[in-house]
Amino acid sequence: MKKTVNVAIGGCSFVIDEDAYRTIDTYLEDYRASIASPEQSGKVMDELESRIADLLKTELGSRQVVDQRMAEKVVGLLGYARSTRNAAPGAGNGFKGCVSPA
Repeated sequence: MKKTVNVAIGGCSFVIDEDAYRTIDTYLEDYRASIASPEQSGKVMDELESRIADLLKTELGSRQVVDQRMAEKVVGLLGYARSTRNAAPGAGNGFKGCVSPA
């Protein structure tokens, strides 16, 4: 039996197990820390959370709980955050500051 938590991501409610929550929360914190401009961080994080919500809804299908496998898949699809200070324009996978996993 796993503990679950209710969270809002990108304006949508999800029931998510604790392991998946830690994965997504760590990803968001790392991404937030990589944003060079604090003025942009709010908008960028809102857009990122909306994208995560869309991907989680697709992954859930008829299931009710987001699990670790789903969280890892979403993070893998989005790529891992890197500092935007030295990022070349257009680098990554469509999200400024993201790189595709190796």
